[in-house]
Amino acid sequence: MRDFARVLSLSAMLAMAVSLASAQPPPEGGVPPQVSEFREKHKYTFQLMETVRKLMEMEKDPKVALTKEQAKRVLDILKPLQKKEKLTQEEAKEVLKELKKVLTAKQLTAMGKIKPQRRPMAGQPRPPQEGSQRRPAFDPERMKNFNPFYLNPSDPRSKERPIARFLEDLERKARGK
Repeated sequence: MRDFARVLSLSAMLAMAVSLASAQPPPEGGVPPQVSEFREKHKYTFQLMETVRKLMEMEKDPKVALTKEQAKRVLDILKPLQKKEKLTQEEAKEVLKELKKVLTAKQLTAMGKIKPQRRPMAGQPRPPQEGSQRRPAFDPERMKNFNPFYLNPSDPRSKERPIARFLEDLERKARGK
């Protein structure tokens, strides 16, 4: 009977250890491998997203904000992306080069000082927010036509996205308003 209790106790401890091990966050600081692979596969798209976010930040500082002429040029570069469902890495790389040509040395320096913003992707842990809904698990298949700049005409919420508002602000600036 004692041996049976010992085996039962060891089994329970083993089961607990297995459940604790499976509850540990995924490798690489909590980033599931499929998310890391996706980010690497789309690294220029993510660099472009970060560059545009930094441009948005720079617009808050009159010392490094885009001029009217620069706003026109940035619009000419970014607006076509809103109509493309898929953004290739070659296209993203080319857009990055074109954007950097528009900026002055002072603006590039200011951009380099802006800290990167890391937002969790679907499937990554993030702090719970009151009233928020859980994000669906990350599905690379659902994101095969990845273009974060695409404004889906059938989705009215896409016009509320920060990139859409940023480009609207640039259009006003380019028109001198």
